[in-house]
Amino acid sequence: MKDLFTTLPLELIYEVFGHLHPLDLLNLAGTSKMLRSHLMSKRSMSVWRVAREAVLPPVPDCPKDQSEPQWAMLLFTHDCTTCGTPRIQKVDWNLRLRGCEFCFKNNIIYSRTAKKQYPHIQNLDIVMQVLPWTNTGGWAHGHSSSRKFYFADDLIKMSEIVEDYQLRIDAGVKGARAEFDEFVEKKKAEAADQVRSGEELKQWAEDAARVREATNDQLREKRNEAMIAKMVEEGHDPRDVQSAAYTWRHYITTVFNSTIQLNDSVWKRVKKRAEKLVEVKKQRRLDIEQRPTRDARRNVAKSRYATFKKTYDASPDRLLPREADFLDLPMIKKVIQDETDDVSPAMFDDAFDELAAFLDEWRRKRRVELARLLLKAQGVPEEEQDPVAAENDGIFSLATSFFS
Repeated sequence: MKDLFTTLPLELIYEVFGHLHPLDLLNLAGTSKMLRSHLMSKRSMSVWRVAREAVLPPVPDCPKDQSEPQWAMLLFTHDCTTCGTPRIQKVDWNLRLRGCEFCFKNNIIYSRTAKKQYPHIQNLDIVMQVLPWTNTGGWAHGHSSSRKFYFADDLIKMSEIVEDYQLRIDAGVKGARAEFDEFVEKKKAEAADQVRSGEELKQWAEDAARVREATNDQLREKRNEAMIAKMVEEGHDPRDVQSAAYTWRHYITTVFNSTIQLNDSVWKRVKKRAEKLVEVKKQRRLDIEQRPTRDARRNVAKSRYATFKKTYDASPDRLLPREADFLDLPMIKKVIQDETDDVSPAMFDDAFDELAAFLDEWRRKRRVELARLLLKAQGVPEEEQDPVAAENDGIFSLATSFFS
C-alpha cells in the first residue's frame, strides 16, 4: 500500500477513491493507519464529497457541524454511536446520534433534572444554552415533546470548556469576559442552526423511509407474482399457490415476501420451502373439500375393521389397535385421504389384505414394549432387560404381572 502512494500521483488515487461508496471509504480507512491518515485529512474531504454526491437515491449535504467522514458514518453505518451495538436504526438528527435503546435511555438528559444528575457542574444553565438539544427523550419511544434533552457526553465536554473560561475570568485575565460572551453567542447560534437542520433532516429521513418502503412493496409484489407463476408452472394447483402466497407473504418467511427478485439461483434455494408452504394449503383445501367423502370412508373402514376383528382372532387376550389408532394406520390413512370421490368398501381391499401381517408385527412390538415396562417395574437393571425373552417365557401370565 505504501508503494501505491509513492508510485502514483495523489490526484489519481483520490480520483479512484471518489468512485467508491462512502461506506467503502469508511471500511478502507479502517484497514491501515496510513490509509486512515490520508482519508481523514482535510485535503481528502473532496473525495468524501464526490463519493457522497454519487449515492443514489441522493442524501443530504454534509452539515456545517459535521466532517464528511462523520456524516458518512451517521448516514451509512448502523452501529450505535456510543457503544457500537450493530444494526441500530434509531437516529436523533438534532444530536447527530445513532443510538441503541440502552444508550438513549442512559445518556439523554432532561434539562430539568440535569442539575440533580450533575450537581458538580457550575454554570449548567449556560452550558445547556450553548448545546444542541432534542425534543425526544430516551424513554419517549420516538415521540417528540416540547421539552429539551441533551446528550450527556456533550454536557460534560462543554462544562469543561465553560469552566476553563470561568477560571480565566476569575483570574482577571484581560478580555476573558468578552471572549467568553462571544463564545457563548457563537455556540448558541451554532446550536440553533444544528437543531434547525436536525428537524429538516428528520423530515428527509421520514420521506426517504416512505419512498424506500414503497419501492420495497413494489419489489415484494413483483417477487410474489413471479413465485406464483413459477409454482403454477411447476404443476401446483393455482388455488393452493394463491392461498399460500396471500398467507405467507405477511409472515417472517421470505419465500414470497422478499425484495430479492426471483431467478434460477433464488428458485433453487427456496423451492423446497415454497413447496412445503403450498402443501400445507393444499391439505387444508382438501380437508374442507373432501371432508364428507373422507368421513364416509372412515365409516366404511370402521365397519370393515369390526368384521375383521371377529375373523382375525376372537381371543380376549389378543392385542389390537383401538378404532382411532386403526384409522391412523398408514395403509388405512392413505385410502381415507385418497383424492378421488370413491367411497366403496372395495377401496380398502388392498389395505385389509396386508392388515393381518401388519397387525401381527404391530402386536409383537407392543407386547415387547409392555414386557419392558414390567421388567422395569420389577427392578431389573436396564442393561439386563431382555423383553423378547421375557415375553416368550410368559411374563404376562405371572400373577405379579398386571397394569393399573
